[in-house]
Amino acid sequence: MSKTINYRALVDWLQYPVSTDGIPLEDSVYFKWTQMNEGSRLAIGELSPSFQSMLELSPVNPRAPFRWAQQCKETNLRISGSETIKFVFVEMTGKTCEYARKAKILDNTIQEHLETISRIDFAIDVETVINPQEFVECCDLRNGISTTHIKSKDGETTYIGSRSSDRYVRVYRYHPPHERSHLLRIEVVNKRRRATEACRNLPKVGIVNTAMVTLRALGIVNDILERISANEGEVIPESLYKPEKRISSTVKWLEKSAMPSLVRM
Repeated sequence: MSKTINYRALVDWLQYPVSTDGIPLEDSVYFKWTQMNEGSRLAIGELSPSFQSMLELSPVNPRAPFRWAQQCKETNLRISGSETIKFVFVEMTGKTCEYARKAKILDNTIQEHLETISRIDFAIDVETVINPQEFVECCDLRNGISTTHIKSKDGETTYIGSRSSDRYVRVYRYHPPHERSHLLRIEVVNKRRRATEACRNLPKVGIVNTAMVTLRALGIVNDILERISANEGEVIPESLYKPEKRISSTVKWLEKSAMPSLVRM
Protein backbone atom coordinates (compact mmCIF):
# COMPACT_ATOMS: atom_id res chain seq x y z
CA MET A 1 0.00 0.00 0.00
CA SER A 2 1.37 3.43 -0.98
CA LYS A 3 2.29 5.94 1.68
CA THR A 4 -0.44 8.30 2.92
CA ILE A 5 -0.29 11.79 1.40
CA ASN A 6 -0.55 14.61 3.93
CA TYR A 7 -1.82 17.86 2.47
CA ARG A 8 -3.72 21.05 3.10
CA ALA A 9 -5.80 23.09 0.61
CA LEU A 10 -6.77 26.73 1.12
CA VAL A 11 -7.74 30.01 -0.53
CA ASP A 12 -4.54 32.05 -0.66
CA TRP A 13 -5.39 35.31 -2.50
CA LEU A 14 -8.45 37.42 -3.29
CA GLN A 15 -8.94 40.64 -5.28
CA TYR A 16 -12.21 42.49 -5.75
CA PRO A 17 -13.66 46.01 -6.10
CA VAL A 18 -16.02 47.63 -3.58
CA SER A 19 -18.31 50.35 -4.91
CA THR A 20 -18.08 53.81 -3.33
CA ASP A 21 -20.69 55.40 -5.58
CA GLY A 22 -22.72 57.80 -3.46
CA ILE A 23 -21.15 56.61 -0.19
CA PRO A 24 -18.28 58.29 1.67
CA LEU A 25 -15.10 56.26 1.15
CA GLU A 26 -14.45 55.31 4.78
CA ASP A 27 -18.09 54.49 5.45
CA SER A 28 -18.25 52.26 2.36
CA VAL A 29 -15.26 50.06 3.09
CA TYR A 30 -15.82 50.16 6.84
CA PHE A 31 -19.40 48.95 6.37
CA LYS A 32 -18.31 45.97 4.28
CA TRP A 33 -15.69 44.83 6.74
CA THR A 34 -17.72 45.46 9.91
CA GLN A 35 -20.63 43.48 8.49
CA MET A 36 -18.33 40.51 7.83
CA ASN A 37 -16.66 40.94 11.22
CA GLU A 38 -19.83 41.09 13.31
CA GLY A 39 -19.37 38.62 16.13
CA SER A 40 -16.00 37.49 14.72
CA ARG A 41 -13.40 39.87 16.07
CA LEU A 42 -10.59 37.32 16.33
CA ALA A 43 -7.44 38.32 14.40
CA ILE A 44 -8.96 41.22 12.45
CA GLY A 45 -9.29 43.34 15.62
CA GLU A 46 -11.95 44.91 17.78
CA LEU A 47 -14.59 46.88 15.92
CA SER A 48 -14.35 50.62 16.36
CA PRO A 49 -15.93 53.76 14.88
CA SER A 50 -12.79 54.35 12.81
CA PHE A 51 -11.91 52.09 9.88
CA GLN A 52 -8.39 53.52 9.98
CA SER A 53 -7.81 52.47 13.60
CA MET A 54 -9.59 49.13 13.22
CA LEU A 55 -7.17 47.87 10.59
CA GLU A 56 -4.29 50.22 11.37
CA LEU A 57 -3.84 51.17 7.72
CA SER A 58 -0.72 53.01 6.58
CA PRO A 59 -0.07 54.76 3.24
CA VAL A 60 1.92 52.75 0.66
CA ASN A 61 2.90 53.41 -2.95
CA PRO A 62 -0.13 52.97 -5.25
CA ARG A 63 -0.12 50.90 -8.44
CA ALA A 64 -1.69 52.24 -11.64
CA PRO A 65 -4.43 53.24 -12.25
CA PHE A 66 -4.91 54.13 -8.59
CA ARG A 67 -3.76 57.38 -6.98
CA TRP A 68 -3.56 56.19 -3.39
CA ALA A 69 -3.17 52.95 -1.46
CA GLN A 70 -3.18 51.91 2.18
CA GLN A 71 -2.06 48.63 3.72
CA CYS A 72 -2.55 46.97 7.09
CA LYS A 73 0.77 45.85 8.55
CA GLU A 74 -0.82 43.19 10.74
CA THR A 75 -3.01 41.49 8.11
CA ASN A 76 -1.46 42.69 4.79
CA LEU A 77 -4.91 43.82 3.63
CA ARG A 78 -4.36 46.41 0.88
CA ILE A 79 -6.94 48.94 -0.31
CA SER A 80 -6.37 51.18 -3.34
CA GLY A 81 -8.41 53.94 -4.92
CA SER A 82 -8.58 57.21 -6.80
CA GLU A 83 -10.72 60.31 -6.68
CA THR A 84 -11.87 59.62 -10.25
CA ILE A 85 -12.81 55.95 -9.79
CA LYS A 86 -16.08 55.05 -8.04
CA PHE A 87 -14.76 51.97 -6.29
CA VAL A 88 -11.88 50.90 -4.09
CA PHE A 89 -9.83 47.83 -4.92
CA VAL A 90 -9.32 45.29 -2.14
CA GLU A 91 -6.39 42.84 -2.17
CA MET A 92 -6.26 40.01 0.34
CA THR A 93 -2.88 38.28 0.35
CA GLY A 94 -2.19 34.84 1.79
CA LYS A 95 -1.67 36.42 5.20
CA THR A 96 -4.95 38.35 4.96
CA CYS A 97 -6.81 35.19 3.95
CA GLU A 98 -5.30 33.36 6.93
CA TYR A 99 -6.57 36.08 9.28
CA ALA A 100 -10.00 36.03 7.64
CA ARG A 101 -10.11 32.23 7.83
CA LYS A 102 -9.40 32.29 11.58
CA ALA A 103 -12.05 34.97 12.02
CA LYS A 104 -14.48 32.75 10.07
CA ILE A 105 -15.29 35.47 7.53
CA LEU A 106 -13.42 34.25 4.43
CA ASP A 107 -16.32 32.24 3.01
CA ASN A 108 -18.66 35.19 3.57
CA THR A 109 -16.24 37.49 1.76
CA ILE A 110 -16.15 35.21 -1.28
CA GLN A 111 -19.94 34.81 -1.39
CA GLU A 112 -20.60 38.54 -0.94
CA HIS A 113 -18.29 39.48 -3.82
CA LEU A 114 -18.89 36.34 -5.90
CA GLU A 115 -19.56 38.07 -9.23
CA THR A 116 -16.90 40.77 -8.92
CA ILE A 117 -13.83 38.87 -7.64
CA SER A 118 -11.14 39.44 -10.26
CA ARG A 119 -8.59 37.00 -8.85
CA ILE A 120 -8.65 34.00 -6.55
CA ASP A 121 -5.69 31.73 -5.80
CA PHE A 122 -5.83 28.25 -4.34
CA ALA A 123 -2.86 26.65 -2.59
CA ILE A 124 -2.31 22.94 -2.02
CA ASP A 125 0.53 22.14 0.39
CA VAL A 126 1.82 18.57 0.21
CA GLU A 127 4.25 16.79 2.50
CA THR A 128 6.67 15.22 0.02
CA VAL A 129 10.39 15.09 -0.70
CA ILE A 130 10.14 15.91 -4.41
CA ASN A 131 11.07 19.34 -5.78
CA PRO A 132 9.05 21.53 -8.21
CA GLN A 133 10.84 20.30 -11.34
CA GLU A 134 10.34 16.66 -10.40
CA PHE A 135 6.67 17.34 -9.73
CA VAL A 136 6.18 18.91 -13.17
CA GLU A 137 8.12 16.11 -14.91
CA CYS A 138 5.49 13.67 -13.60
CA CYS A 139 2.76 15.59 -15.47
CA ASP A 140 1.69 15.38 -19.11
CA LEU A 141 1.41 19.10 -19.89
CA ARG A 142 -0.82 20.25 -22.71
CA ASN A 143 0.87 21.22 -25.98
CA GLY A 144 2.08 24.80 -25.96
CA ILE A 145 2.05 25.17 -22.17
CA SER A 146 5.30 26.87 -21.16
CA THR A 147 7.31 26.32 -18.00
CA THR A 148 9.86 28.58 -16.30
CA HIS A 149 12.07 27.44 -13.45
CA ILE A 150 13.61 29.92 -11.01
CA LYS A 151 16.08 29.20 -8.21
CA SER A 152 17.00 31.52 -5.36
CA LYS A 153 18.74 31.31 -2.00
CA ASP A 154 15.33 30.81 -0.34
CA GLY A 155 13.97 28.05 -2.58
CA GLU A 156 12.89 27.16 -6.11
CA THR A 157 9.77 27.82 -8.18
CA THR A 158 8.40 26.43 -11.44
CA TYR A 159 5.78 28.50 -13.31
CA ILE A 160 3.41 26.61 -15.60
CA GLY A 161 1.56 28.66 -18.19
CA SER A 162 1.74 32.37 -18.97
CA ARG A 163 1.49 34.76 -16.02
CA SER A 164 -0.46 37.17 -18.25
CA SER A 165 -3.20 34.61 -18.96
CA ASP A 166 -6.43 34.06 -17.04
CA ARG A 167 -4.97 31.04 -15.26
CA TYR A 168 -1.56 29.64 -14.50
CA VAL A 169 0.16 27.58 -11.81
CA ARG A 170 3.30 27.94 -9.77
CA VAL A 171 4.91 25.12 -7.84
CA TYR A 172 7.50 26.05 -5.23
CA ARG A 173 9.45 24.80 -2.27
CA TYR A 174 11.46 26.61 0.40
CA HIS A 175 14.96 25.50 1.31
CA PRO A 176 15.71 24.46 4.93
CA PRO A 177 15.71 25.78 7.55
CA HIS A 178 12.44 27.50 6.54
CA GLU A 179 9.54 26.24 8.67
CA ARG A 180 7.67 25.06 5.56
CA SER A 181 10.63 23.46 3.77
CA HIS A 182 9.00 20.03 4.25
CA LEU A 183 6.07 21.12 2.06
CA LEU A 184 5.68 21.40 -1.70
CA ARG A 185 3.20 24.15 -2.57
CA ILE A 186 1.03 24.09 -5.70
CA GLU A 187 -0.59 27.50 -6.24
CA VAL A 188 -3.40 27.81 -8.77
CA VAL A 189 -4.05 31.37 -9.98
CA ASN A 190 -7.45 32.23 -11.53
CA LYS A 191 -8.07 35.72 -12.91
CA ARG A 192 -10.94 37.59 -14.56
CA ARG A 193 -13.62 35.19 -15.92
CA ARG A 194 -11.72 32.16 -14.61
CA ALA A 195 -11.93 33.67 -11.13
CA THR A 196 -15.71 34.05 -11.45
CA GLU A 197 -16.05 30.44 -12.62
CA ALA A 198 -13.88 29.21 -9.75
CA CYS A 199 -15.87 31.17 -7.14
CA ARG A 200 -19.12 29.68 -8.43
CA ASN A 201 -17.71 26.14 -8.27
CA LEU A 202 -16.10 26.53 -4.85
CA PRO A 203 -19.15 25.99 -2.59
CA LYS A 204 -20.28 23.05 -4.75
CA VAL A 205 -17.12 20.95 -4.99
CA GLY A 206 -14.61 22.44 -2.54
CA ILE A 207 -11.11 23.87 -2.93
CA VAL A 208 -9.27 20.80 -4.22
CA ASN A 209 -11.71 19.95 -7.00
CA THR A 210 -12.11 23.61 -7.97
CA ALA A 211 -8.33 23.89 -8.28
CA MET A 212 -8.25 20.62 -10.25
CA VAL A 213 -10.32 22.23 -13.03
CA THR A 214 -7.39 24.54 -13.82
CA LEU A 215 -4.75 21.89 -13.15
CA ARG A 216 -6.38 19.43 -15.56
CA ALA A 217 -6.92 22.13 -18.19
CA LEU A 218 -3.13 22.70 -18.23
CA GLY A 219 -2.30 18.98 -18.07
CA ILE A 220 -0.96 19.22 -14.50
CA VAL A 221 -2.09 15.82 -13.32
CA ASN A 222 -0.08 13.15 -11.52
CA ASP A 223 -0.49 10.48 -8.86
CA ILE A 224 -0.20 12.96 -5.97
CA LEU A 225 -2.99 15.24 -7.23
CA GLU A 226 -5.25 12.39 -8.30
CA ARG A 227 -5.04 10.78 -4.86
CA ILE A 228 -5.75 14.09 -3.12
CA SER A 229 -8.68 14.71 -5.47
CA ALA A 230 -10.04 11.24 -4.67
CA ASN A 231 -9.90 12.01 -0.92
CA GLU A 232 -7.17 9.43 -0.38
CA GLY A 233 -4.93 11.84 1.52
CA GLU A 234 -4.90 13.05 5.11
CA VAL A 235 -5.48 16.76 5.83
CA ILE A 236 -2.67 18.32 7.86
CA PRO A 237 -4.11 19.46 11.23
CA GLU A 238 -3.99 23.19 11.93
CA SER A 239 -1.75 22.57 14.95
CA LEU A 240 0.86 20.87 12.76
CA TYR A 241 0.70 23.20 9.78
CA LYS A 242 3.57 25.40 10.94
CA PRO A 243 5.77 22.95 12.84
CA GLU A 244 8.93 23.95 14.62
CA LYS A 245 12.05 23.55 12.55
CA ARG A 246 12.68 19.86 12.18
CA ILE A 247 16.07 18.68 13.40
CA SER A 248 16.55 16.37 10.40
CA SER A 249 15.85 19.19 7.92
CA THR A 250 18.16 21.57 9.74
CA VAL A 251 20.96 18.98 9.87
CA LYS A 252 20.53 18.31 6.14
CA TRP A 253 20.76 22.05 5.43
CA LEU A 254 23.90 22.34 7.56
CA GLU A 255 25.55 19.42 5.78
CA LYS A 256 24.67 20.58 2.26
CA SER A 257 24.88 24.37 2.50
CA ALA A 258 26.38 25.76 5.67
CA MET A 259 29.29 23.37 6.27
CA PRO A 260 30.83 23.62 2.74
CA SER A 261 30.76 27.42 3.07
CA LEU A 262 32.48 27.28 6.43
CA VAL A 263 35.16 24.91 5.11
CA ARG A 264 35.98 27.34 2.28
CA MET A 265 36.46 30.25 4.73
